[in-house]
Amino acid sequence: LNTTGTWSRPTPMPLDAYRAGDEYVICFDLPGVAPEAIDIDVERNMVTVKAERRPRQEGEGVKWELSERPLGVFSRQVMLSDTLD
Repeated sequence: LNTTGTWSRPTPMPLDAYRAGDEYVICFDLPGVAPEAIDIDVERNMVTVKAERRPRQEGEGVKWELSERPLGVFSRQVMLSDTLD
């Protein structure tokens, strides 16, 4: 299995950001990350997202043939405009 980011040195996660009318939408690419392993923090106009992709715990007798998704900790910060509500 491929392990990358740690809590002290997280790997950046890809994102898309766009405006839809009055809304500002940020989409983070986190396939395979459990919702409880995602931490979102908003402080003033800075949004910080941290997530951890852990190895999957399959039942007995499971043998992985291929595992290309990186494991570990991912983080990304987005500075929002002061004019956003």
